[in-house]
Amino acid sequence: YQQLCNDEKINEYIQKGLEKNPDDLNVLFHRALHYMNKGQFKEGWKDWLSRESRRMHLSSMGKNFPTKKEWDGKGDPGRLLVIGEHGLGDQILFCRYFKGLAKRTLFLTRSHLFRLFQKSKFDVEFMFDERNMVPDFDTWIGIESLPLVLNEPIRKVSGEYLPSKYQPRKIKNIGICWENKNLPEPYRGMEWNEFEQLLDHKKFQYTSLQFNKECPDPKVDSKQILKAKDLLDTSDIMDNLDLVITVDSVIA
Repeated sequence: YQQLCNDEKINEYIQKGLEKNPDDLNVLFHRALHYMNKGQFKEGWKDWLSRESRRMHLSSMGKNFPTKKEWDGKGDPGRLLVIGEHGLGDQILFCRYFKGLAKRTLFLTRSHLFRLFQKSKFDVEFMFDERNMVPDFDTWIGIESLPLVLNEPIRKVSGEYLPSKYQPRKIKNIGICWENKNLPEPYRGMEWNEFEQLLDHKKFQYTSLQFNKECPDPKVDSKQILKAKDLLDTSDIMDNLDLVITVDSVIA
């Protein structure tokens, strides 16, 4: 019913679920999605604490660092460890909340994002997602809890986080990404024979942003992305494009 945007049915089943168990984490999670889809982010972030990734962190941090507490936004967190959650694109979206955190904040991220974040203008120390290499810290928090604890439901992106080298050109160069097979949701990607209908080689040049994959169309430049090691290299390619057409992926 969420995908159908049927508010009446969504509210009906959420209400039934909470009547059975007001603390049902799965029901609270779906209510969070419903709130956010309606633009009620303040309420949505509260229910977002029920997400599975936070539950996993509570379990793993309690086991590996039993004396370290989850920061709730109250008081001085000391040296704060921020833990990345969900996919690469999610971490890029939430990194906007780094601005304003203490300079001694640590961010535990994925290797594909490490160099990209290092190049950014955030006063945060970035590290690989290797729990046995985590230096000493005082408190921790999942990155997707920052909007709630900072009491800032929406923070706009100012575009100042990464330097740009873009130069306009006569013939527009368009980056394309059509596949997203690492996810269980098939609607977040397209088959090439469907996507290629968008291309017009007479008017534009095209550059593939499909990581570690050569484009079936030889007219599309795949050389750059095949040399890319991580998302910093991908970002450098994108910085010289005029437009990007992509499915729902980290490229977006």
